[in-house]
Amino acid sequence: MTRTAQRAAISALALLGPMFALSACGGKQATYVHTEKPEWRLQFVSDDHVKYLGNRGDLEWSYTAVRDSEGRILSFEMSHPNIGSMDFRLNQGTGCFFNHREGVFCPQG
Repeated sequence: MTRTAQRAAISALALLGPMFALSACGGKQATYVHTEKPEWRLQFVSDDHVKYLGNRGDLEWSYTAVRDSEGRILSFEMSHPNIGSMDFRLNQGTGCFFNHREGVFCPQG
């Protein structure tokens, strides 16, 4: 492999890293862990339900998402009839979701 080809392969892998993290958003059972409180987790159980574990009663919430053309979640709003709603935005550079009140959740693993 030439030096130019090696650089191109390394660059491609660097760009694909966040894409692999983002692809989990589109799949069932993807789990995101809070960066400061690892017992807090968001576990996507279906295309419209997420479990918020470790906080707020370990309840299952419904959610609606804005997705890209490949089905990856760019932002989502989760709601529960007894609690209210919260919106999360994806940081495409890190693959983590952010909410101003709840904090940052990154892909598990």
